[in-house]
Amino acid sequence: MKTPKIRSEILRDCALKQLEEEGTPLEKLPTKSRAMLYKKQNGETVRIRTTNDPVLVVVADSTDPEANLNIEGTDHLLIVMPEVPRTPGPIKSYMVPTDVAGSAVRKARQEWLDSSPNTKGNNKTWNIWFIDKDRPGGGFANKWSNYLIPVPASTDDIKEPED
Repeated sequence: MKTPKIRSEILRDCALKQLEEEGTPLEKLPTKSRAMLYKKQNGETVRIRTTNDPVLVVVADSTDPEANLNIEGTDHLLIVMPEVPRTPGPIKSYMVPTDVAGSAVRKARQEWLDSSPNTKGNNKTWNIWFIDKDRPGGGFANKWSNYLIPVPASTDDIKEPED
């Protein structure tokens, strides 16, 4: 049985505080969706993605290898997760250039397809894993260690948002 999740808003707020302490504050951009879009002071845009498990889940608009991905459309992707899956406390945040993330997701998908998975071939959910370095699309905690935000942050420092 999986443990309860940390709310996305808490992970987001924790990462925003972390970036502010690092000297990279983000300004919220208006959206007509649930997308968490922000802007750096230099004008570059950031999409925040939160996850309770060490995996980045990406949805493609088709099965085509060059399909549009739901992480695209900004300059950077900020991936935020608890250090221990589904557990309040320290977080890890990765500020990855979106073109790097998109390329990695496409490569991971191809590696997965090359492993002869049990699929009917219409899978549009493509993943990369931060652990499991031996699985196709795994090991991104090491591969992206240079994108890890070095300032420590913890969900314990974030007030529960009101609904």
